[in-house]
Amino acid sequence: MEFTGQFSELTPGCSLAKELAAWREQISLVVVVGGDGSILRVARDLCCWQVPILGINLGQR
Repeated sequence: MEFTGQFSELTPGCSLAKELAAWREQISLVVVVGGDGSILRVARDLCCWQVPILGINLGQR
């Protein structure tokens, strides 16, 4: 597995699927660092992509 070093910071109201559309065929894993809301947002945005999501929860509770 090759780590590409590609990071994306989401802007409010922007779909992750739209931001990453050009990379779709090259993405084999999505890592989400944030709270429950961040993880759920990525899961919702990429639900049709059939790509594993690794969530690292940094929420307050």
